[in-house]
Amino acid sequence: MRTPRRTAEDIEEQLEARQAFDELTFARLLERAGLDFKETAPPLWLVLAQTIIAFAAILAGARFFATFVEDFSHAMGFNTLLVSLILAPLATELPEAANSLIWTRDSKDVIALGNVAGAMVFQSTFPVTIGVLLTPWQLGQYGVIAAVFALLSALLILVQLRLRARENALPLSALMLGGSLYVVFLGYVLYRVLT
Repeated sequence: MRTPRRTAEDIEEQLEARQAFDELTFARLLERAGLDFKETAPPLWLVLAQTIIAFAAILAGARFFATFVEDFSHAMGFNTLLVSLILAPLATELPEAANSLIWTRDSKDVIALGNVAGAMVFQSTFPVTIGVLLTPWQLGQYGVIAAVFALLSALLILVQLRLRARENALPLSALMLGGSLYVVFLGYVLYRVLT
């Protein structure tokens, strides 16, 4: 993806937008409150405070989302696992995908790839370990089918990687094939719910 050449007006608008955004940051709020520090070397207490506040917000948002999924499932008469299998990936992965697209557009493809790879490694290790330790793991019909689709998708991508090992590339079609299995899974789920 290549960005078109920017005019002087585009550059000026981008600078104005960046300056307006900089005025909305937490650092500017602290400066207006009378605290003086260098943005490139913030004090440790500020870093820790922001980390704790962000983590608390993530926990509160996750709790709100889990409660919403459970209440929505019961209100609609759907299987809770089924609703979470559909909504949770969309809610968690769309922001990651959006970040990667933005970074790719800005020619920061290494960061974009690191974002996706890091998110996948984290989500396939840490939350899964907690889930295995703290839940009874009674998957039921939809959970088993979702696991089969996930394993099939991983197998298809692995086969594509092995076939194209000499080219040192993974084509978009391989990734789209894996994503299309999610669409097939959604179709199956909707068919089972509606019949």
